[in-house]
Order: sequence, then structure tokens, then C-alpha cells
Amino acid sequence: GVLVVHSREDQDPMDALNRGYYVTTVLALAGFAAAVYYMLQGRWWLLGCGVMGMLTSFLFVRITEYYTETRYRPVQSISTASLTGPATNIISGLAVGMETAAMPVVVISAALLLSYYFGVRGLADANITDYAKGIYGTAIATMGMLSSAAYILAMDTFGPITDNAGGIIEMSEQP
Repeated sequence: GVLVVHSREDQDPMDALNRGYYVTTVLALAGFAAAVYYMLQGRWWLLGCGVMGMLTSFLFVRITEYYTETRYRPVQSISTASLTGPATNIISGLAVGMETAAMPVVVISAALLLSYYFGVRGLADANITDYAKGIYGTAIATMGMLSSAAYILAMDTFGPITDNAGGIIEMSEQP
């Protein structure tokens, strides 16, 4: 995915980073499909477990972007609250901070339940308990979620770089 990250001067750098993330996710999906076909005898419900993990990772990236980018409501509301003083800034920041936990809980809960179900369905013919089948499904979902972790870590290094660049621009009084 890193190989497709490049942008023009007039392009938002996040577009290039997101393109690399999408390529990484598609390559991981292809790898999972091949592994399920060759190693798990084509039990496609188990591919669903991996897809649930990848979807969870994708949603986490989007949720994080929503709560940290300046173009979305949470950051803008904290910024607006800063204009009236430190007390409203603290209250607004605390409210947004408490709000940020809601969507990840929903996403994780749905991913756990669905990957457990997919694991039970995918291993229906196996001679083990349904509990073990479901846990195996959640383990596959965990691997799906971690399949793009290296790229996400590389993408996260972009934040400090832009913070430092912004600070240098401000200190040098550039437009």
C-alpha cells in the first residue's frame, strides 16, 4: 500500500494516505481469501470473520478521523468553545471525549458477535464445541483487524510531521 502513496501539490495529503490504506486492505482481503481457500478447505464463513476484522479496522480509522480532523464537528465544537474561555473549553472537551467511546463500543460489539456467529457457521462440520468454533472465528477477525496495522502505524507518523511543519510555518511567520 505504501507504494501507491504519492500526491500533487494541490491535493490533500490524506487522500494519498487513504488510497494506500485502501490498497493495503484489498491486498489483505485477497490474501485472506487465498488462505481460506487453500488452508481452510474453502470454508467461506471463515473469510467472513476476516472481513469483519478488516471492516472493524476500517471503521476505527474513520471514527478516529471524525474525532480528530479539524473539518468535522467534534474538533470544531471544542475550538468554538475555546473562544468563550477555559471553562467552556474543558466542558466541551470532556463532552466530546466521553462521546468518542460510544461508536467504538458498538463496532467492537457487532464485530465480536458476527465473527463468533461466522466461526460457528464456518466450522459447523468440525467435531468441537460451538464455543470453540466461535472463539476461532473471533481469532480470525482479530487477524483481519491487524492485517493493516503496519500501514496504519505508518499513516499515523504523518500527524507529527504535519504538526512540526505547522509549527515551523507559524514561528517563521509565513503565510
